[in-house]
Amino acid sequence: MKYTVQFFTGGWKNPLYEKDVILKRIIEVTQLLDVKRIIIGWNLETEIYKEVKKAIGDEIELYLWLPVFSEIGMVEEMKPAIDIYGKQVAAFHLQEGESFTFYCPSAKENHQSILKVFDENFKDIGFDGVFLDKIRSQSFVAGLSGVMSCCCHKCQELFLKEGVELDEIRQALAKKSSGEVMAIADYQEPRGITFADEKIQRFMRGKQEILTRQLESLVLSFRKRELKIGMDVFYPFMSWYVGQNIYRLSQFADFIKPMMYRKTWAPAGMSFEYHTMEEALGCKFTHKEISPQDLEAQVRVLVEHCDCAVAPGIEVNYDEKIARTSEGYIQESIRGVKSGGGKEVVLSWDLMKAPMEHLIGISKEAG
Repeated sequence: MKYTVQFFTGGWKNPLYEKDVILKRIIEVTQLLDVKRIIIGWNLETEIYKEVKKAIGDEIELYLWLPVFSEIGMVEEMKPAIDIYGKQVAAFHLQEGESFTFYCPSAKENHQSILKVFDENFKDIGFDGVFLDKIRSQSFVAGLSGVMSCCCHKCQELFLKEGVELDEIRQALAKKSSGEVMAIADYQEPRGITFADEKIQRFMRGKQEILTRQLESLVLSFRKRELKIGMDVFYPFMSWYVGQNIYRLSQFADFIKPMMYRKTWAPAGMSFEYHTMEEALGCKFTHKEISPQDLEAQVRVLVEHCDCAVAPGIEVNYDEKIARTSEGYIQESIRGVKSGGGKEVVLSWDLMKAPMEHLIGISKEAG
């Protein structure tokens, strides 16, 4: 099993750790595990990245952790995502420097701001690649309207090209309950969700098409900078709601990291997202608790149908409120990935907050 390790250095403006502390943890984890990549970011104190690059040399790839359609607005002007009712999509504040405030994926100005942040701060450090995070819309954490975005004037034009009339969607939402409008007729991977209402089906497919094309354009810009591409994506079922067609995105990435967070009670946590979906749609799901068998099945489909390396994300940091992980849980998750045919894992989302016993337990599982 190959491992990618992820380090959160803090939001743009306030670093969380001294460089010597991070370097010490990197030495510890690389001595224990077969580390293929390090993902690190996104604080603007860049000296730490230079020191990490110097320490690991060319044996381990170094990726900049770069939020794309969220968080950038804290340092550069960004046009916000607008919901189907013409309002700015609500944010979800998790921690300092991470607000889950989403921006329009289609605005040319937003693309320019993303590239400007990279070029002015990170271009000359020697990163091997960029790890693109927040490459989606808001999820149900902002209610149904968060999912029904972005619907700004620019995106409305793109929706029309996909045969989507937003007025029809608004009328449907006014006449029926959210649960009725969003009812699912069928769900199978890799085909995805089929919605009972054809208008909703066109909207969701149009949203995926718009997001995919915009990301492809951004990826091309980073490729021109001779960078490899990693992508943070939702787990398969919920990815369809936030505009991610994982299989198409995999066509222009070097690896994807589906977030298989079974113990996280925060955005991207599997049970958490199901819970917010229930609240938004007034429905109940019988499979909120994701078993190791479910994880194995999802990994198997992704490995079979994706066009790049699949490295599922397993949360290894511990937090009493939002990530009550354990050594046994992490080992169980890694076994599920192996059983599903996975050959890589991303140890997420902040190795600095992973108890040492977690890392030792992973090394035992690795054999």
